[in-house]
Amino acid sequence: MSSQRGNVSRTRKQKHTNTISFKNNKHGETPKTKALNGLQICNVCSRCKDVLEWKIKYNKYKMLSAPAKCTKCLEKTVKQAYSILCQPCAEKSELCAKCGKKEEIVCRPEPSVAEKAQMEAKFQMELKSLSERKRRTFMRYLDRLGKVKDEDDDGETTSGETKPKSNSWMEEAEKRLELLKLRVEKEGKDEDDDDDDWDGLGSSDEDFDTEDDSSS
Repeated sequence: MSSQRGNVSRTRKQKHTNTISFKNNKHGETPKTKALNGLQICNVCSRCKDVLEWKIKYNKYKMLSAPAKCTKCLEKTVKQAYSILCQPCAEKSELCAKCGKKEEIVCRPEPSVAEKAQMEAKFQMELKSLSERKRRTFMRYLDRLGKVKDEDDDGETTSGETKPKSNSWMEEAEKRLELLKLRVEKEGKDEDDDDDDWDGLGSSDEDFDTEDDSSS
């Protein structure tokens, strides 16, 4: 850049530009780079996520040697580097764990293998408690949610705009299952032979199949 007074803009291009992008495991993957590349970033906003991903990509990320103190609960429960809030406090207050600001959280922690197995076992147990007709109806509802999720994913890949992924379809399924359980407990009987009004359990655009007993 010129040292001329008042000249703060440079007209020439950058003198050196890398032709190959940097890779932190180009010369072999060490235990440190393997741990960094498999690191899960969670409970942070979009800007902090980009900062942490840059640090991981260029080997600038330094892990904690010991848990740090959380600024909210004042306990040494912070296990993620560059964070000021522990995971429970960040989830409870809905703040970014790194900057502590009230921003939209883009990275949610994924459940572990044991937690997934426990959730699946609980889901199957609750599903078995329903009657056969309600179980079939709920499975049809799950199929429709899966189709909507696939359409959303296809829309993200085909369109130029980047849309946030829809992770609420499983929450909708859990809400529907809870509503079905409450109806069974409230009625206290099996209604396989009755015609249920399913409009009260969800949105108006959900059309559940019903058995047609009338003969023409």
